[in-house]
Amino acid sequence: MILDGEPSASGLQEFYLRTGLGASSQLHNRIRTRITQALGRCTRDESDYSVVFVLGDKLTQRCCTKTLTQGMHPELQAEIAFGLENSTDHTPQEFVELAQLFLDRSPDWQDAEQDIRKKRDSHAKVPDPTTESLKQAMPHEIDYVYASWKGQHEDALSIAAKILAALEGGADLKPYRAFWLHQAATSAFLAWQHSGNETFKLTAISYLDKASGASSNITWLGKLRSQLSGQSEDDIAEVLPIQEWFLKINDLLQQWKIMGSNYSRRVSEVQNYVENKSAKAFEKGLATLGEMLGAKSHQWTDDGAPDGLWVFGSWHAFVFEAKTDESPEDGISLDTVRQARTHEQRVRADN
Repeated sequence: MILDGEPSASGLQEFYLRTGLGASSQLHNRIRTRITQALGRCTRDESDYSVVFVLGDKLTQRCCTKTLTQGMHPELQAEIAFGLENSTDHTPQEFVELAQLFLDRSPDWQDAEQDIRKKRDSHAKVPDPTTESLKQAMPHEIDYVYASWKGQHEDALSIAAKILAALEGGADLKPYRAFWLHQAATSAFLAWQHSGNETFKLTAISYLDKASGASSNITWLGKLRSQLSGQSEDDIAEVLPIQEWFLKINDLLQQWKIMGSNYSRRVSEVQNYVENKSAKAFEKGLATLGEMLGAKSHQWTDDGAPDGLWVFGSWHAFVFEAKTDESPEDGISLDTVRQARTHEQRVRADN
């Protein structure tokens, strides 16, 4: 059996989910399932087995990625690990000989089988954090498709609300929620078109607004909202996540104790960190300052990474590159500018 290339997209919808919305977590599950199904067809029992060749850089990288393999059955994890360990520094002829050892079930291969069993016993299947939410949403997704096919748009709208409820919470689900917010808006729009009920139009506008906020990569969702509402994007009041900020700040104040000297001491501590010339101290102060403002702070430990990140819900994010060796007289160095230019890409990849 030859597996050539990553099974990343089987249609336009998946291509849109991956490249447009960045719903990598959901497609990650689908890719793992397809790889598992392909490998499962190769070995059905001890008398029905085959050699599997994995070709292509992307598919090989997937097999090397723990976040993908740890969701597989332990025996499959062990077989992939064994295959990776024995796939380097071999000539084509040596690969043929290894395959023949396997097919002949030679004593050497029996030793290899013992090694695979040991690996299997040391692995465990780790469920993906989004799996349960996707499982809850799946029956409703099927119902939604049938209702839409039948032109039952009001029913489809109600079902879309159930899907969105199942997909609540977690940054990994946000791109997929954006997709279903758009689907809900579509159903509301069609319900308005068929019934003339203005309530459905307002519902469509509301869902488009939420979809636009949940998918910063897709700019045309905001334009759809503007066209439907007859209101320019510039005229739409920016919805700030005030409640989310308040809860973040309140949690921090509860930790610090609002009354007494502890609060003042912590504020002074943050100020000292921010004014410190030491990179580690400054970055620690920067992270806490962001939390004081209601942001979710993030820090990296590797060289060349941003020095800090503040994320204010789905509203805005601020990424920092701090330098102690820059001066107002000389301006910002070209190296610093080049380093900072890569930060947006790093932030989007890690968050």
